[in-house]
Amino acid sequence: MKQITRSILMALLLLLCGTLSAQYTYVVDALRSDSTALYPFNAKWNTDGQVHLGDKVGMLPNGTEVLIAPNDTVVDYVYFKSVRKDKEIYDGAAAVTYNGKKYLVASSDLVMGENNPDGVRDFINKEENYHTQLGHWYSTMTPYIYILVLMLLTTIFAAIAQKAHYLSILVPILMVGALAIEIFAVKTLGSDALWWIDPDLYPMGKVILRLIMFGAVVIMQIFSIRLFQNAVGGNLSFKGPLIGIIVAVGIFILSFIVAMFWRHSAESIVNTGLILGGVSILIGILVTAIQNIKQIGFISGIALSIFAIVYCVGLLIAVVMLVIGIITAFLEMIVTIGGGILVMIIMSKIVPSREYTRADGTRVEVYEDFHV
Repeated sequence: MKQITRSILMALLLLLCGTLSAQYTYVVDALRSDSTALYPFNAKWNTDGQVHLGDKVGMLPNGTEVLIAPNDTVVDYVYFKSVRKDKEIYDGAAAVTYNGKKYLVASSDLVMGENNPDGVRDFINKEENYHTQLGHWYSTMTPYIYILVLMLLTTIFAAIAQKAHYLSILVPILMVGALAIEIFAVKTLGSDALWWIDPDLYPMGKVILRLIMFGAVVIMQIFSIRLFQNAVGGNLSFKGPLIGIIVAVGIFILSFIVAMFWRHSAESIVNTGLILGGVSILIGILVTAIQNIKQIGFISGIALSIFAIVYCVGLLIAVVMLVIGIITAFLEMIVTIGGGILVMIIMSKIVPSREYTRADGTRVEVYEDFHV
């Protein structure tokens, strides 16, 4: 009996050791480069907390296989050097074994290889869309250049269509192409679709230039639709879906806030908000469809209403992303200016702007409110 028990314990120990020492194959797959940087690894970093990476010690080209052991792998946030002086990027890193030696690399530059046991899930990357064909495409400037070119052509044809009305059919086609690229960019990369205006990755001059181009795209989206309306003629409607979406977002935010106070009915409240939001969007779509059908007929009116939905969604995404991009690029400046204004407002309340003494000896302090 003792022999059997000892054998079972030994088998379990071997199994446990085998599991702990298991290493899995990952492949270098940097999205915005053809290689990833290697940084020195120090085992003490497991307990030190903050890790400030210095200069890279080498590069690994895309397609290179590395080994990662889950039990001793550092998958944590560390500080990488930024393009800006005296600045760092707080991002994920993983410890990999390459040629028998350990290094740290950016975890976003790794993807699980195919030469792994069945059932092993990627324990490095949480995002599934990044290391795909679309993820790679949206990690280049190509799609964003396409958006700029398509919106430029949309605006040009919308202007020409004022006299040559038959060209107006090209306007929604070109615009839908640009909007589809915008929508899929957000669906694929989320807010990371704005990587190309990240001041931690690119010089500020380049970021500002790209923001100007982004702003130009949004302006063209807004005004090209007006040119299109003038070219087609009639009182065409495009605002319905936009108003419906804005109202729906407001309803959902309100329902979420209410649910925070009535937690026992939170799920019902949020679901009700979603239903009411959906009704709001549906009403906006129906109103737009009815108005357009009256103006240009059933088939054309329905087609134009579908286009209006895509247009409104694309415009909202573009505006929100532009605002996020501006805040990201100028966050430090915004915080500094806002903090300075706040300090001036507070100081104007507690520090007198001037003092004087009356003839009777009374000392007077004069306060002037600071207004933005």
